[in-house]
Amino acid sequence: MPDSISNKAFPLTLAQPGEALRVSAMLCGRGHNRRLADLGLPIGSEIRVIQAISPGRLIIGSGNGRLALGPSCTRSIMVSPLN
Repeated sequence: MPDSISNKAFPLTLAQPGEALRVSAMLCGRGHNRRLADLGLPIGSEIRVIQAISPGRLIIGSGNGRLALGPSCTRSIMVSPLN
């Protein structure tokens, strides 16, 4: 993992419904990072896991919106607990 990622960071795919998290890093390509930022999920944003649909497939809340993310995406997003 890059040095800039907190020791407490973990892949979003491991998060549980109801958890409040902060996006610490994105370990995917620049285009994918930009697309997620455009959808309201930039590094540093606060999110909440709303529902786990199946392993790795999550619905998250960010701001006033919700996003459904697949396993390849949730594996590449590193998050850390807010508290």
